[in-house]
Amino acid sequence: MTSRRILIGILALTAAVYLPGVFLHDFVSLDDLLLIVQNDKVHGLNPRNIFQVFRSYDPELYVPLTLMTYQMEYTLTGLHPYLYHFDNLLLHLGSITLVFFVMKRLKLSDGAALFIATLFALHPLQAEAVSWAAARKDLLSGFLVLLSVLLFLLYRDTGSKRYYGLSISIYVLALLS
Repeated sequence: MTSRRILIGILALTAAVYLPGVFLHDFVSLDDLLLIVQNDKVHGLNPRNIFQVFRSYDPELYVPLTLMTYQMEYTLTGLHPYLYHFDNLLLHLGSITLVFFVMKRLKLSDGAALFIATLFALHPLQAEAVSWAAARKDLLSGFLVLLSVLLFLLYRDTGSKRYYGLSISIYVLALLS
């Protein structure tokens, strides 16, 4: 079995673990209410709201890109929690994939890269971030940092300035997450 097929299996297993919660869970009555449900700044994607999220905190962190993802979801589905949870799951699945490819770019064996990706995928610490809509900042920044690292490793291996510029740009987006 090829390593990519095993990776797809890891992604499918992870999705199977988290997917029931995507459609069954409501917003968590802690930060989800404060950051999404009761936050007018994320109720719609428009110039005024975009400007407001770049001038505000969440209430204690500066995460305008994360707040903009809530604006997009609100524009599509309003305050129905399934899209917020589904997007968290997609970010987690993307991060698992990036972990695998970063490990491969670091010259680890397929077995070691798959083991690390599996550990990352199913580690209990991930449950909070994937299941809690307000934890998007962790998933989004993690995804973008992993993408930035992968692009930097591509720059290191190829010398292409394009990868270097993309790596820095993506890292700036991670900082805004």
